[in-house]
Amino acid sequence: MKPWIIHIGSGQWQQQAIIAMKQRGYKNLAVDGNPHAAGFVHADDTLVTDILNPSLTLHTVINYCLLHKIVPNAIFSIANEVGQVSAATLRQHFALAGVHAELAMKLTNKALQRQLYQGQRFSPHYQVFDTNLLDRLIPSHFPDGFLQQKLIVKPVDASGSRGITIVAPSEINELRQAAEYASHCSRTKKIIVEQFIEGQEYTLESVIIEGRTHPLLITKKVQGNCGTVSRMLMTAELPNLTKQAIYDTVANAHRLLQYENGISHAEIIVDNNKQVWIVEVAGRGAGWAVSEKFIEFATGYHYFDASLAFNLGERIEIPSSIQPSSCCIRFFETQSGELIELSIPQIEGVYGEQILLKGAKMHDAKTDNDRIGFAMLKANCNKQLIEKLDHIEAQTQVVLKTN
Repeated sequence: MKPWIIHIGSGQWQQQAIIAMKQRGYKNLAVDGNPHAAGFVHADDTLVTDILNPSLTLHTVINYCLLHKIVPNAIFSIANEVGQVSAATLRQHFALAGVHAELAMKLTNKALQRQLYQGQRFSPHYQVFDTNLLDRLIPSHFPDGFLQQKLIVKPVDASGSRGITIVAPSEINELRQAAEYASHCSRTKKIIVEQFIEGQEYTLESVIIEGRTHPLLITKKVQGNCGTVSRMLMTAELPNLTKQAIYDTVANAHRLLQYENGISHAEIIVDNNKQVWIVEVAGRGAGWAVSEKFIEFATGYHYFDASLAFNLGERIEIPSSIQPSSCCIRFFETQSGELIELSIPQIEGVYGEQILLKGAKMHDAKTDNDRIGFAMLKANCNKQLIEKLDHIEAQTQVVLKTN
């Protein structure tokens, strides 16, 4: 009998893992809450269940395994935030390699991370509220001076910029509206109100092997039309001291999380005083082809293969002499209308892909998931990269049918 892999989450950015495992000779069970999940067409069998519910997912998968007399070799949730805790719960039940439930909770919950970072210079001041008690959002429930600064309000357990609002100082009514908005995006019905850090946002992609953090790629986030949505990631040109400060800060966060083996997607801010702040750390790859294609495109390191190997219990390639190229990944955001075509020029050093299908009904971008497609660009230096990017942006066409 062929060995089985169970995939918790089978959408656009999980399907490549299903394809890769199929090519290696594994049978694949794809699990998702969406009966039309993109990865289902590649799987040997499918289950539709609420993967946000670890207990239900565990019960559903165990029953399937008993019925079909299979024992899985690995549980995957490669670039899927919502399936992380359910996948970890299954790994723990079957005693498989990879992140288990307690760590998965820490890696998907902003409030738990802030508690672990308490007292660290890289963690901003914050307050957590139960969304059933939003009437407590009154000045007396905040420390002195907290409301007199710019704030950011988020669900504690959502990703992709969902439910996020930046609130001006002393605007208590605006804060209540932001809290209400965030509450609709929280599975645990909790929100976090944090000190807003002015500065440049970056991401650090890394692998952690036996407790040591191996940094791979720092990218600069370029915001799109909505202030919390990223339209581009570009390899960051930073002084060595700043790079090292980022590496050390993220490694410290991994230590506090007790995260010793796995892949890491960390979001950080460097303020005007060069202080590094942690926004959040995720124990999964980034979506939108970043973990699947872009990291290897920029660094040469087989990051996607490493993410598979961690969950298979295989030996991990230790990064060596990583020197990222001048690269960027430009996301093309959705616009109001029906998509006819995304046309990206095909030139040397550019790889483009349309993700949404023709006929997709779109709205103006509000989250990082509101994208039509992407283009990855590579050049010899940042000056050439900007020139190539200007050309691609000028020549790329989004053809829409509007009402």
